[in-house]
Amino acid sequence: MLPKPEAKAKFYVWLGTPEDEREVKTKKELSKVLDVTEQTLIEWEKPFRKSGLTDEQRFKNVLDTLYELATEGKKTTAAELYLKATGKLVEKTESKVSVELNADQIERIRREAEARVREVSRGGNGTSRLPTESPLLLQ
Repeated sequence: MLPKPEAKAKFYVWLGTPEDEREVKTKKELSKVLDVTEQTLIEWEKPFRKSGLTDEQRFKNVLDTLYELATEGKKTTAAELYLKATGKLVEKTESKVSVELNADQIERIRREAEARVREVSRGGNGTSRLPTESPLLLQ
C-alpha cells in the first residue's frame, strides 16, 4: 500500500500524461494500482476540472501541485516525479559499444589525431609549441 502523498503524486503524474500515452487507461484501473477508491481520485482531480483550462494550464497545475507535495517535507517520490515531469531529472543508461577497426583505419585515425594536435598546439604567432610529430602518436 502506497502512502497517500505518494499515491496522490502518482495520480497527478497520470493526470498530466496525455490519455493516449497512459499505461493505465482508466481511473478505475488506477484506483486499484494506487490502492485508493475511485472516489478518492475524483476528489483529488477536482482542482483540475475547471472548465476553460487548456491542456497546458492543466499540466502546469499538476506540476505546481507536485512541487508543493515535494516541498512539504520528505516526500521524495513527489520530488522525483516533479523533476522527471519537468525534464530536470533524466534516467541515465549506460551501454557498451564494440568497434572493430582494421590496420588502415587505425593508421588514418592516428594521422587525423596527430594533425589535430599540431593544429591546436600552434601559438598565436604561428610558431609551434609542440614538436611537429608527436612521439606518442608515432608509436
